[in-house]
Amino acid sequence: MQDQPPSPDRPDPRRAKDAREFVAAMRQLRAWSGLTFRQVERRSAAHGVPLPHSTLVTALRRDTLPREELVAAFVRACGCSAETVSAWVSVRRQLAMEQAQATPSAPTPPAAPTNPARIPAPATITSAPPVIAGPSRPPVSGNARRDRVARVSRLVGVLMFLLVGTALTRGSAPADHVSPSPQAQSAPTPARPAALVKSRIRSAQTGRCLSARRDVDGRIFPMSCAYAFPARSLQLQPDGSYVITTRHPELGPGCMGVRRVEVRGEVDDDFCGRKGANTADRFWLVRSKAGPDAYQLRIAHTELCIEAPARPGLPVFLSTCDPGGIAQAFTIEADPRTGM
Repeated sequence: MQDQPPSPDRPDPRRAKDAREFVAAMRQLRAWSGLTFRQVERRSAAHGVPLPHSTLVTALRRDTLPREELVAAFVRACGCSAETVSAWVSVRRQLAMEQAQATPSAPTPPAAPTNPARIPAPATITSAPPVIAGPSRPPVSGNARRDRVARVSRLVGVLMFLLVGTALTRGSAPADHVSPSPQAQSAPTPARPAALVKSRIRSAQTGRCLSARRDVDGRIFPMSCAYAFPARSLQLQPDGSYVITTRHPELGPGCMGVRRVEVRGEVDDDFCGRKGANTADRFWLVRSKAGPDAYQLRIAHTELCIEAPARPGLPVFLSTCDPGGIAQAFTIEADPRTGM
């Protein structure tokens, strides 16, 4: 396969300063190539090098340097030229050398004396060293003990008051931020649940649910809710935002997020946080004016919301938030399916 055209977006391994950043660059290269793990496996096999997708998934989850042959096979399968493969391998070797040099070696034990007879024997201790008694502490009376307990109790009360006051005055979430219920829409909305387990996110415009496609990369599309994949949960964060977690049957836990926080930015399932290629994966759930039970999925601390196109087969994307826009309105409901 020929090398893909040079692009400023293609990850550069030379920017990696340690093993963790190098593996992160590998994850970004896979996202840049647009290939799934299975597609990487098939492309590597076509080059005559077996690279099981399970092995690759495990390697990209860690923060340690993968084997040199795995790096070469992976970069080649992502569509890079022999020159680019050589550059990745060279960076991997350099990091491995730096890592070995930074690892302190075990201290060398002292050599045994050549003539033990010349070493004087330690003096024999004939008596125990004197014991120096410390200052005696007067006994604490019952009244003094009670006064001490009372002072500690008052201090704990003041600290609790300050902590509660701080929590109540934190203003991270927008005024219209709410926490929807995972129950049926006819049920009342409870007050800020800690987690919404196994939820479906349904477009108010099309009735389809946000979903990745099986055996394809994690790009999010509106699809029939009966086939929404993989299982999703809404996890409430301390600042009032939500992380939409996923449970992929092969790749394991992940998060839904966005590659770039910009208009028309794509929405993808990937590993959570720095392990994945997404740059943002926290959302505000903001009430939409398009319906009484509808919400906008707004990227936290931005004015960009997820929008679902009306035309089937097109992926969702980021757009400037429109409080009344039906394309940005979603309902949150419990996922009744089992075995997901």
